[in-house]
Amino acid sequence: MRAVVLLLALSTIGCNLIGPDEDLTGIWIAESAPTASAVGFTLQQTDDTVSGTACAVSAGLLIYSGAPVTGDYPNVQFTVAASNAAPCCAQAAGLRFSGKQDGTKDIAGTYGTIDLRFKRSDKSLCPQ
Repeated sequence: MRAVVLLLALSTIGCNLIGPDEDLTGIWIAESAPTASAVGFTLQQTDDTVSGTACAVSAGLLIYSGAPVTGDYPNVQFTVAASNAAPCCAQAAGLRFSGKQDGTKDIAGTYGTIDLRFKRSDKSLCPQ
């Protein structure tokens, strides 16, 4: 009987049925060197479900804000809608990020045609 209980416990851990290892809740920012801008998102995580909003700033100018972020831990993604783009920056509509938390505990992925690495931050980039 003990062997069955031990086997069940180990299989539960192996299938991640006890929940994710990390909590993505918080503020995340990525600096984008090629475009001298920054992209940020604020995330909330409940069990495996991740949600939040994303924004981007370039040279102090807000490019977009309020883009919905979704995902299932460790994956997150967002696509900028035309309604999220600032009046100056309609070309931001359609930008997409798709990534996941990796072994470094950062969130890494592809943003348009470049790779971005988001790190935890104490200060929000996005307007509230």
